[in-house]
Amino acid sequence: MSKPVLFALVAVALTVGPAAAQPQLGEDIERQLSVQQVQAYNATGPSNTIQLEASFDRPSGLYANGEHVQLSVRTGEDAYVTIVTVGPTGKVTQLFPNESQPQALVRANAPLQIPASPSSAQIVVGPPFGSELIKVVATSQPNGFVAANQLSGTGAFRSVDASVEDLMRNLTVAAASAPGGKFAQQNLVLHTVAQATPVAALPPAPPAQVAQAAAAPAPAPIAQPGLVPQMNNTLLLAVATDKQTYRVGERITFAATTQTACSLTVFDVAANGQARQVFPNKNATGNAIPAGQLTVVSGGSASTVIDARGPVGTSTLIAVCSTDATPATVVAPDQTNIFTAMPSLEGLRTDLLNVSRRLPSGTSITSVNLTIQP
Repeated sequence: MSKPVLFALVAVALTVGPAAAQPQLGEDIERQLSVQQVQAYNATGPSNTIQLEASFDRPSGLYANGEHVQLSVRTGEDAYVTIVTVGPTGKVTQLFPNESQPQALVRANAPLQIPASPSSAQIVVGPPFGSELIKVVATSQPNGFVAANQLSGTGAFRSVDASVEDLMRNLTVAAASAPGGKFAQQNLVLHTVAQATPVAALPPAPPAQVAQAAAAPAPAPIAQPGLVPQMNNTLLLAVATDKQTYRVGERITFAATTQTACSLTVFDVAANGQARQVFPNKNATGNAIPAGQLTVVSGGSASTVIDARGPVGTSTLIAVCSTDATPATVVAPDQTNIFTAMPSLEGLRTDLLNVSRRLPSGTSITSVNLTIQP
């Protein structure tokens, strides 16, 4: 059974219609990609003249260690499709055609699932975690984008023995080689993490219970019991870290995504109860995050690094997102240090309780526990 690993959170599922131009690489996406991946993303061809739709099986685009990924593709006319993945180091793997789906020709409006179901091939998320670019190319004639002699290895999904520069040059040549030929391309970006803590949608509480902010148990046990208030998290918010255990001083990669645009605040509570606001901070003063996109708070190309603090034990990252842009704490931002220290844990508890009393359809609070080692 072949199980390639995708290193990749948010799927940029762009529907490309006839004569549509290749979408520009936005700053939020560029920060998630390596130099080689940006180069592959920006590879140009003729104007898109084939209707091409590609997306992943999970609308949120959030995949954690061990989870399976499935890609869906549909073309508006018969077309030859090639799909490759480009890793952070420039390593390229061909996802389609593959061992169980050897034919590149896809019939008009016929749904294509990669991997095929049922199939022994699987795309399984595993370490190392980070961003992965998936490039989908459709042409009206066999495109020669990836030559057969460039494929190596065994299994369902084979490696491509070509540099990103060579591969993108092949794309440009293949796309323009046939007079009157049609062409389309689409880029998708995934991000994988070691663990994810999604907040499930809960039935709205009766009006009388809203003020009490009591409904469901907190999504996970936390280091400081009772710190995260119970509430109806009907605004879906998911947070994730690159792993569960860190050594003191090690950098923490932390990201969040939500289905509704909101203002994000993140608190870090150490095992001894010392708390600080780590987002927004002196380096990242804005905290409005868009719907359906990955926001990397720490790690990667983020302007902020959250370090694992002692003492050893269980620390907690608490994420608050609300459509009400009122600050989540009454503590004024620290103008000297990157992060703002919370004067007391009880003060933070009160701030979180006040946030939980906001409109439940526009507010969510969730947390993730981390084990800190010497």
